[in-house]
Amino acid sequence: MTGFERQPKRLAAQVVARWMTGWIVGAAWCVAPAAWAAWDATASESISHVDNLLRSESGQERADTFQTTTLGLGADLTWSRQRLRLDTQAAFNRYQQFSDRDSTNTNTSLAWSWQTVGALSGSVSAFRNRSQYQYTGLLDTEQAAYSTQQGTSASLRLGAGGPWSASVSSSHSRSSYSLAALNAQAGQQNATSLSVGYRTGPHGQVQWVNSRSVTESQGQVNGVTPRSTQTSSQLTFDYIHSPKTNWHLNWGRSVGVSSMGQRTPSNVGGVNLSWQPTAKLSVGMGWQRDTRSSQSTIQTLAPGDTAEDPLQVITTGLLNEGVTTSTRLNLGWAVSVRSNLGLSYNDVRTSSASLVVNGALLDVSASRSRQMALSWSHTLSRAWSMSCSLTRERLSVSEASTLGHAYTARTTACSLSLRLQ
Repeated sequence: MTGFERQPKRLAAQVVARWMTGWIVGAAWCVAPAAWAAWDATASESISHVDNLLRSESGQERADTFQTTTLGLGADLTWSRQRLRLDTQAAFNRYQQFSDRDSTNTNTSLAWSWQTVGALSGSVSAFRNRSQYQYTGLLDTEQAAYSTQQGTSASLRLGAGGPWSASVSSSHSRSSYSLAALNAQAGQQNATSLSVGYRTGPHGQVQWVNSRSVTESQGQVNGVTPRSTQTSSQLTFDYIHSPKTNWHLNWGRSVGVSSMGQRTPSNVGGVNLSWQPTAKLSVGMGWQRDTRSSQSTIQTLAPGDTAEDPLQVITTGLLNEGVTTSTRLNLGWAVSVRSNLGLSYNDVRTSSASLVVNGALLDVSASRSRQMALSWSHTLSRAWSMSCSLTRERLSVSEASTLGHAYTARTTACSLSLRLQ
């Protein structure tokens, strides 16, 4: 084949290549402004000191200081009525003394949301998280392990302009561990929820949410695969008293039933207030109380009454009751257009008691966590922003039984972060 015979094919290939290049450049030119304007990168560095890292008893505390470096990258692409969001983050933890606790944790998520011309919208998302497994015993005697959680979710919402709105969502997640000894804790969860909302006017909105989740573990107990079902209903009410005052009330009830014969009902209720008395000062307050109880049975062997029946099975009913109360207070002060100061206080108290059906007391435990944080954020330019925070936390656990021990742990942390967008 001569060069003249190959020339038409060569010209055709050049035309096709130029046509495809033009389409690619044109598409890139159309989405480039949105793509370049919708990405962000974050970097933060924090130093924390814990005076009782292993949660040991009084007199056996072991302190340590660890450093956490976090790097994050996100992309947000919007076209027409659709949006695609990608986030990835990596955190590197390094300890001075307990180097066996050094870890690298990663989080990745991808979400796609869409909206029609009418009142219909929806989203589909997926995530994958990998973090170091936290043992409940002495951490320096355990082998390092990682846990991985991954899952998907989808939601559909109807209602944008009218007073009524409704949404339905479904999700699936599963967990796994890097050590075979922990595979008994691995499992999967399937959850569905239905939400209905009604806007009472320019100042109020009521929402009702009903959800159901089913959790299955990979391991078996006495030849039975642990399986639990959780059904919950929650009612919330938002009231906008004025542009500067907003009330939020919520109440809910849930009931859990497991294949091991355990039933766990709980009730939760709370109130939150956001208030802006001046142009620079903002106040947020919240209170929530969660009461729960569980009923289960255990079987033990005891000597029988006759020679024909030397052993007998005794079934004992157990009742566990617990209360968790949380209180929060947030203060914000706008120093300038670009600088803001924040002060927050959180107090969480938990108490529980285990009883036999006849009223005998088995176990009583209580814990309290108090955290205070001072933060400062400043916008350097349209693309750069930075923030700094100082956190002080105290955790106290008291247990009046042989099943555990009492301890106190204090944590002091300081962090600095930069954001580019």
